[in-house]
Amino acid sequence: MFAIDYNEDGPYYLKVYRSLKKSITSGEVKPGEQFYTYNTLVAHFNTSRVIVNMAIERLKLEHYLDAIRKRTIVISLEERMKRVNIDMLAQIKELVENKQLKILVDGQFNADIVHTSIQPTGEIVITVN
Repeated sequence: MFAIDYNEDGPYYLKVYRSLKKSITSGEVKPGEQFYTYNTLVAHFNTSRVIVNMAIERLKLEHYLDAIRKRTIVISLEERMKRVNIDMLAQIKELVENKQLKILVDGQFNADIVHTSIQPTGEIVITVN
């Protein structure tokens, strides 16, 4: 399940947070799955509900977890997909800039690309001469 590194510096809630985050980022628990209950986490970490809540709230702030209902926590799909899409867009942008990916503009491939940027909407804007 979760392992705490007692050699790490910092308050106990941060150790709980890091352990939970590691299980999410490693794929041990999958996006969209229901996460463990507060009671399960309290028992596993042998700590108080306050400590578990502090760790959970930090994971929610960083979009690793979503609260669906008052007592249900789900691994966030949104943040994972957002990161994948941004990474893919950045790779496409780099390929265009290095002329490794051909873009047809006004009948010419990679016609004098001046600037490329990724918009918040997820579009890649390519400025040409």
